[in-house]
Amino acid sequence: MSEQTDPTSSFPLYMQVLARIQYDIDSGAYGVGESIPSESELEERFLVSRITIRRAVQELVDAGYLIKRPGKGTFVRDKSSHLHLLKSLRDIETKSFTEACEEAGYEAGTIELGCRVAEPTEEDRAFFELIPDERIISLKRVHTANGIPVMANFTRLPESQFAYLEEEDLKDRSLYESIRLHKGCTPKLDGRCILSSESAFGKLAEYLNVPEGEPLFRLDGRYVDDDGRPLMTEKQIMVGSRYSIAL
Repeated sequence: MSEQTDPTSSFPLYMQVLARIQYDIDSGAYGVGESIPSESELEERFLVSRITIRRAVQELVDAGYLIKRPGKGTFVRDKSSHLHLLKSLRDIETKSFTEACEEAGYEAGTIELGCRVAEPTEEDRAFFELIPDERIISLKRVHTANGIPVMANFTRLPESQFAYLEEEDLKDRSLYESIRLHKGCTPKLDGRCILSSESAFGKLAEYLNVPEGEPLFRLDGRYVDDDGRPLMTEKQIMVGSRYSIAL
């Protein structure tokens, strides 16, 4: 039976295929040591090209989910080989997602879903100490490791300081790196961050390429510069099976 992919989605077709195969592995539909369907069977299932299937499978091989055995097929690897990022709360304050991936040996990527000027909330006004009529920059991005979506980021910054972001291309680039370049500082966590849990539904499930109901972690934090001046607020929503936080 075929499964429909969405050619109008923000995510390439190969990533949609990749996410569904990965879910089948994580849910136990394909057990350790079992072979996944052939390329022709996957083509028939997802109604996409052979090239798309091959790229999705190769990304899962690179991420440690699958192993190819010439002449035999492609098989599920032991879970100890699967992509999984671990980050401490201290690292959240000092390291970007890109830096965390590099340390773990993964290739970091960023899909920019939107950058727009928005009206501030009361919380924005209080934290950024905005003057009347001042607006904020709202950034929406998805971070990937070896091509697999790991985290959705929703960032808010004062327009008066970060108007340049409307023209900045952050695809596969670190926001921290951009802030260091333009502002000469590294965002630092201001006080405590709030860790909570939620489930993936609607657009969030689409952004992270996970089934609806998938467990997620959420981390809310406020960030300041070296002198304690407000820089940004950020909501990070992570796929629990792909990202852990050490307390």
